[in-house]
Amino acid sequence: RCREDYRYLKKLIYPLEQKKVHFDLNVGAEYLEVKEPPASLDSMLWWILRHKNEVFIDKKFTFDFLSWRGTLRKIMSSLFDSVLDWRIGIIRWKGCHFLSVFHTETELKIENEQTPIEKRMQYWGHKFEDYITSDKPPIIPSPKKIFSTLNKATLGRHILLYSCEIDACTMNSRYNEEEKQGTYVEVKITYAKHLLDLNTAS
Repeated sequence: RCREDYRYLKKLIYPLEQKKVHFDLNVGAEYLEVKEPPASLDSMLWWILRHKNEVFIDKKFTFDFLSWRGTLRKIMSSLFDSVLDWRIGIIRWKGCHFLSVFHTETELKIENEQTPIEKRMQYWGHKFEDYITSDKPPIIPSPKKIFSTLNKATLGRHILLYSCEIDACTMNSRYNEEEKQGTYVEVKITYAKHLLDLNTAS
């Protein structure tokens, strides 16, 4: 179900420079098989219907392309990645190109051949987000409850409207119906057997 509010926007409860934490990222892992939500355009189309007077003028859209940020990343990263391929369906309607990703055989093969540690790392990412955004994190994360934004950008003479998931915002951010001011945060985890493998400054 789509909503146009901030109920799923999380706030960091730890400072960005925090270095020492003790989180057990395996808690609850046995109860949930993490699967990323499908990259459907439904939520963006829902938003467009609510704002059609703003984005559909003179019987055409005010933008040229609609997609998820991940779709654009797939296209751009193919300049440097010779292993992964991609399959993207495009529908052109009323002057706009709607981009939707379909899994390729290569991607499915890589997913099916994931090692146990690679599968567990997917869960760790969701669990880590819960720890740093909640005083009382739930035992099982809820990866389906996501907060995303719609963004407009230009590429040459083309206008892009794309959506992306927002992991969290800083503690002093203020996002509500009356005020929208703050900083969004992208949360990433990495796996290493030793601290030196992380190649971070002490």
